[in-house]
Amino acid sequence: GLRAGLRETLAVQPGAARELAGGGAAYVQQAVIERKGFAMSAYDIESWCKPGPQEQSEPMGQMHFFISETDHLNLEQAEERLRQSGEKEAWVDVDPRTFDLKPPPECGPLSDYRLRVYLRDDDQRGQFHIVGHRASDGATVYTNALMIDMLME
Repeated sequence: GLRAGLRETLAVQPGAARELAGGGAAYVQQAVIERKGFAMSAYDIESWCKPGPQEQSEPMGQMHFFISETDHLNLEQAEERLRQSGEKEAWVDVDPRTFDLKPPPECGPLSDYRLRVYLRDDDQRGQFHIVGHRASDGATVYTNALMIDMLME
């Protein structure tokens, strides 16, 4: 079933999100499922809304999404590009049909979203989080971060 292979992992917020949201670790649930003939990993992770540049981020609840094998490969390639180029961040687009993002009810739909990839300062391990905009008012919406090397194969 869909809950087969359930595993829990720890995700740490990126530096910018730590400042905005008070920092700390987030509890993430992750499951490997077979979906549309592809192995997919399902994730539920805490999300935040930053209504405006001068406003504090507000917790919104769990965001649900799937990482496909293609998404995983693209994240690993972006991580490697960052290591080689010295750039601070990279952006990865995902296929909304397989990513199947489900924002929390209090958020409503997003008008756009991408994955932001960056390297942690202390150990240069790649992390990513979702960054997008709420359709109703354009507010920035983002999630806590996940370690790329912690994604299920």
